[in-house]
Amino acid sequence: VRTEQQAQYEALNNKLFASKADFKARLDKVDTANLMMKRMLEARTEEKNFIIYEDPEALARARTLAEDIIASADALEASSPDSGSRTEPSASEEAQAAAASAAAEKVRLLAQDYIDALDGYLDTWQVAGQALAAMTASAATMQALAVEESQLVLDAIDDDLDQKISLLLIAALVAI
Repeated sequence: VRTEQQAQYEALNNKLFASKADFKARLDKVDTANLMMKRMLEARTEEKNFIIYEDPEALARARTLAEDIIASADALEASSPDSGSRTEPSASEEAQAAAASAAAEKVRLLAQDYIDALDGYLDTWQVAGQALAAMTASAATMQALAVEESQLVLDAIDDDLDQKISLLLIAALVAI
């Protein structure tokens, strides 16, 4: 009887510790998922900082946060199947592992798309900055030409007005 009770005790104890380890693993996965969401929000904040302050370092920080998300997805997927387990995984555990793997892959793809979009945004911003400098120089040249042309028109009007006043004075003198 004593041996049977000892076996039951060990079975319950093993089940309890396995359940505790499983709970901790699940809690770690939730913490990782929360961290991934937090990093995405921080990346979007850095993206907005770039838009507002035009600070390229803000985009670099957003890129680093997105890379951290990819690393977290890799870690989340790596922790899915318990390779140290002594028992064969059940069908539901295999399904959960497959779903976790698919979700991690989707997160990696979306984070990589976000990184590519950030890089494209930075490239566009740099090209626009160069174009803006050229446009500003062109606008300054156009303004100088417009000022010069308006001065020529004013001078022509003054000359025409001077001629008309002279003709009017001559006509007035002749009339007297």
